[in-house]
Amino acid sequence: ITLVQVTLRGTGAVLECDCRQVADRPGEISIRADRCVFAPGPSMPLILFVGSSSPEPLLRNVRWAGQGSLVAPDVTIAAWQPPDDRRLELDETSFSIAGLVRSEVGFAGDAPNGPAASRTVRWQAPIRSTGPPGVDAKRLPSVFGR
Repeated sequence: ITLVQVTLRGTGAVLECDCRQVADRPGEISIRADRCVFAPGPSMPLILFVGSSSPEPLLRNVRWAGQGSLVAPDVTIAAWQPPDDRRLELDETSFSIAGLVRSEVGFAGDAPNGPAASRTVRWQAPIRSTGPPGVDAKRLPSVFGR
């Protein structure tokens, strides 16, 4: 999965994996995120595993890479939701994650005001790019209203 200048705001996880049956030797999940901003909805993790089998074998095969991406400080990186609908935080040190910085993020406006309002105007982390991370409203189709 490759994400470039994506803003995830007030919604679900970046990735949701079905783990009703996890293979003994699952394949690798590769995520590359460059100049993105992740602020999912309340109690939502970046990666959510749903199902009755433990996601640990699958979690160990997640590779997150990239640069200049921010995640809100209170966001859980990975969680498991077993059939009883609890959400269990998973140990993020058990998988490879690089290029993701926890930072407070300020947006141009309220989320319901469309993609342009989700432009990042404030953050507290150094990034290599001179432009802000997250959505570039100027590059969106006119259907979203600029």
